[in-house]
Amino acid sequence: MYRLVKLAVAITALCGCSTLWAQTPMESVTALEEVVVTAQARSESMQDVPISLTVLSGDTLDKVGIDSFYDYTVPGVNLQQGGMSDNAFIRGIGQSSGNFGIESSAPFYVDGAYYGKSRATRLAFLDVASVEVLKGPQPIHLGKNAIAGALNVNSRRPTDSFEASVSAAYEFEAAETDLTATVSGPLGERLRGRLVAKSREMKDGWIDNTFINDSEPKQKDELARVSFEWDASDTVQVFIKAEYADLTWDGRATQQFGCLSNAPINLNFEDCVFNKTRAVNFDPAAYPTNYFKSGAESGDNFKNDLEQSGGQLQVTWDLSLAELKSVTAYYSFTNNHFSTPDHGISNRGVAEFVENFDQFSQELRLVSTAETGIEWLVGAYFDKANNDDDTQLAVPSSMNMATLRYAREDADSWAVFGEVGIALGAQVKAKFGGRYSENDKSFSFEQRNGSFVPGRDATFTAGGFSYANERYQDDKFQPSVIFEWRPAGETMIYGSYKKGFKSGGFDHHPTSGGLPLLALQPAGGAEAPAGARAAHPHPGRLPGQPVRARH
Repeated sequence: MYRLVKLAVAITALCGCSTLWAQTPMESVTALEEVVVTAQARSESMQDVPISLTVLSGDTLDKVGIDSFYDYTVPGVNLQQGGMSDNAFIRGIGQSSGNFGIESSAPFYVDGAYYGKSRATRLAFLDVASVEVLKGPQPIHLGKNAIAGALNVNSRRPTDSFEASVSAAYEFEAAETDLTATVSGPLGERLRGRLVAKSREMKDGWIDNTFINDSEPKQKDELARVSFEWDASDTVQVFIKAEYADLTWDGRATQQFGCLSNAPINLNFEDCVFNKTRAVNFDPAAYPTNYFKSGAESGDNFKNDLEQSGGQLQVTWDLSLAELKSVTAYYSFTNNHFSTPDHGISNRGVAEFVENFDQFSQELRLVSTAETGIEWLVGAYFDKANNDDDTQLAVPSSMNMATLRYAREDADSWAVFGEVGIALGAQVKAKFGGRYSENDKSFSFEQRNGSFVPGRDATFTAGGFSYANERYQDDKFQPSVIFEWRPAGETMIYGSYKKGFKSGGFDHHPTSGGLPLLALQPAGGAEAPAGARAAHPHPGRLPGQPVRARH
């Protein structure tokens, strides 16, 4: 969207102003800034990285008014914002399913920490320093489930000199306001801090829904992050951060335009007229009392409230010949989603999904820093996640059917990885690496069916089905081979062979006790253990076959 009015105010300490204004006009025009990336676990010039890579700087995103990852386009990358889940596709590989048991094929890494659930990406877009879009499998440096590629996000760090800024924007068409405030600087001789807060609200939306005489969708985002850097000694640096986001979305970006004469409607609650309490809008009188937790009111057809929080601790040791880094991270979110899921032309039913997720992760990396003919890195990774979601469905027509679903999943994974790069001459280098990972997931599910009288509590006497103590395990080795050739100057020609892998997962929305419960992802997973029911989403592809990609 175009920003028609924008105001920015910045205050910088005098010690930083001399550097800022020291450039001559000619220097500012002719200087070509080197692009430094961290895609291979070390800071390198983009020209030295043998990966298909696109880099977006935070300054560029700020200048063009980008508010989220879904507002810009990168060739070969498609990011979609949805209600039940967000979706990321790289080179056509990804998923569009709203099933909560599926992790992203193109995950985000935020300040070195794995964010496998697509919901968490909305927390990442705040005070961004850079976004590195890596295409193709990434088994070594950003390895978990990164079969399509990965988006490596780096946030801005605390500064050595005092800085403060406030920016405000207003967009007239959708009555959208955007306010961001930042303060950063030293808190002591060895300690620096940074605080950023953002509030964004869109009151009118971009669709004029003529049937309800209102504009949709309406959005409100509130985000904040506080971070600190501490030079514990000349060889040890500590980075710590905490962040929070509350994001709401009210209304769809669609409009109904007809009403079928043969629609299965209940005339007591549906007059086939588009108004505040009929047709595509929610009418509480047609449903059980005390059934929905989202706070949906008469006239609603879509509501989403996503609350997220997270934190991270990084400790980096300079060991002279190598750098040891520990990345400890935690993030969690609760998502309340209410909608009329069929987008139908009559009030056939509503659904509410409540998802609670939390993940703890720990990674250790030892990376060589000495200028020799051999580069190497070794590392280990572990994470533990819990994913609980409740689903409530109700159909108010002559069926008056109510359904409750409870899904509980616990997952552990660990991996070891390494890579060595050897100079085969003045112009040729070879890199050999691999990652071995194991995944262990346990799952339970219960569905209860019942009936109700509109305006009364539902009774669950119609039975249902359940699964208990289901378990899924897999493991895989993922190799990586890269050859680099530098024929002249800054020119590099490279070729790579990499094998990506994505673990299987459980279907959190089974519709029948007789259907397969365990669904292997399109990327392939390990063979299902004895006794588990496995579904093969792609005929001809057996479980355990990973995605292969050549660059």
